[in-house]
Amino acid sequence: EIALESLPHDAKGNLLRPAVVWFGEHLDARVMDACHECLNECDMLIIVGTSGVVYPAAGFSDIVRFNPKRSLVAEFNLESSSQAQSNQFDFVFEGKAGQLLPQAFDVDVV
Repeated sequence: EIALESLPHDAKGNLLRPAVVWFGEHLDARVMDACHECLNECDMLIIVGTSGVVYPAAGFSDIVRFNPKRSLVAEFNLESSSQAQSNQFDFVFEGKAGQLLPQAFDVDVV
């Protein structure tokens, strides 16, 4: 157990909050608008290490697949997600991301 006083606080003594979205919280509307803009403009969405079932991120591949550019979607995952199994992705790579990504992008990892 961690003592409350040992956690980080701001200058007013309030607990600091990490820059994350907890389960059940909503993303800021401005963040989602910017995200949708990027998804509609991208050439390829690369999905790495996710089950693909938690929204809103689980819907990103559909936005990309049906954007005006008809962009590509690639998944890198230990196991194929349900989306990959239903042939929703153009490329599916099964294995450890730390090994697959450098190979896919022809990058030497030291």
